[in-house]
Formats: sequence, structure tokens, C-alpha cells
Amino acid sequence: GEHALRRNVKNEELESWFRGMQGRVEGLGDCGPHDDALVLGRKVSQLSRALEEVEGFYEISQQPQILHFLADARSLLHRMLRTVSLSQDIAETIAAVADLSYAWKALGPYQQAMHALLARSPGSVKGLRALFLKLASILELPLRRIRQAGNETHATLVSDYYSSRLLDFMRSVLQAIPMLIFGLLGQISRLEGTQTPDLLPSRLPIADLHGFAQRSQGARAEEATLTQRIALLMRGIREADVALLGGIAAEPRAILVDGLRRELCGHFADLLSDLTFPAIEQ
Repeated sequence: GEHALRRNVKNEELESWFRGMQGRVEGLGDCGPHDDALVLGRKVSQLSRALEEVEGFYEISQQPQILHFLADARSLLHRMLRTVSLSQDIAETIAAVADLSYAWKALGPYQQAMHALLARSPGSVKGLRALFLKLASILELPLRRIRQAGNETHATLVSDYYSSRLLDFMRSVLQAIPMLIFGLLGQISRLEGTQTPDLLPSRLPIADLHGFAQRSQGARAEEATLTQRIALLMRGIREADVALLGGIAAEPRAILVDGLRRELCGHFADLLSDLTFPAIEQ
């Protein structure tokens, strides 16, 4: 594309070729639902083969970043091909397995279990993405008869009600992440090895200096571990897609920001509540 393969060098022929490939890939989205899967699969195979052949060009073979992009593009095309090749029976089975309408009453008791899982394993936050996608299926059961009756007004009211309930549940689950983050930050601030002594003598023995350095090294390792847990919690939510809960589009990242602000306000309130001022005698 517009990225130079080498410094001050731009290959217009390759740019034009990739622009054409972009148009062909975007054209796959124009295929209707009644199009033959075999024809669509043939197009995807041709695109994947073309991307594989272009890697043999000298200008491209010398760029690891471009090769990585091409490999990702081929992987996505292969995934698209497997998705298109799904039979109707498999699609119905996936829809039945992903149906979460039965779990409306069971979500509340599992909330504490979700919080405990996040505390034990920060990487499990990625599993919440699948949960949020399944939450949308809860709306199907209460809206099924209303839609069959053709009453759009009642369908909108019921959808908004259940969507708000689901959004509240989503916020209550994600609120555990800011609590965990502030708890980890508190542990980092209380690490003894990362804090210097209050009084340092003008002359420090070598043995004491070595001991302080060893404590600092262990504290840095523990600090790195706690920081990694915070990064895993943040990255899992940042990578989450927008979940459409009925008529409400819930963005996990925005909910996380609101939760961090709420937790920060709570800590400020706790600090200010401990302040005492002496009474002024008049």
C-alpha cells in the first residue's frame, strides 16, 4: 500500500495490485445468502493462493512485518471458507448450544464465581466475551410470542427492559476488574523492597548495601508479576468487541472506564472521610 518497503522507496505496481486485492476481498461481502457456497469457496481459495504467491517477490520477502500481515490475511480467509462451508445442521446445533435463555435465573448466583475466577486467573477475562455474546440470546424467549403476534410496540418495550437488566448485570461483572486493579496497585505500593529507608546514613556498609539490593531485586520481580496481572485484565477488556444486548450496544471498554472512575471516586471518598480537623475555639 502506501507503506514504503524500503527507506525512500515506494513500489506503485505492488500498491496497485494490493488495491485490487482489497476490492476483491470487499466484493466477497456482496454475495447474497443464496449464492453457491462452492463458488464463494473458489473465490476465497483464489485470493489465498494469490496472497501466498506474492510473498515470493523480493521486495516483500525481505519485510517480516508485511509477511506477517499476509499470513494473517490468509488465516482469516481460511476461517471464512470454513464458516461458509458449515451445514445447516451444524448451524442449528451451534445456535442451540449458544442459547442462554434458560440461564436468566442462574446468572446472579454465578456472579461471585466469576469474580473469584477473575481474581485467580486474570487471563480468564477473555472468556467473558463469549458470555456477553451469549447474553443476547436471553431476549429470544420473552420476545418470541410477541414477535409472532406482530406487536412491535410491546416488543420494543420488553426488549428495552431486558436489555437494561442485562446491561446492569454486565456492569456488575466488569466492576470486579477495577476492584482487582486497585487492589493490585495497593499491593505494589506496599512492597517493602521498593521503598527506601527513611534515614540513610552517610556511610553505608557493603553488607547492608547488598542486602538492600537483594530485597529490591525480589520486590522488582514481584512488582513485575503484579503489573502483568493488571495488563492481562486490561488487555482482555480492550480486545472485547461491542456486545449488542437487544436494542442497546454495550461496549465493555466504556463500561470498564466507568468502573475505574467509580472505584477511584470510592478511594478518594475513603481517604477524605478519614481526615479530621481540630475545632477552633472562639
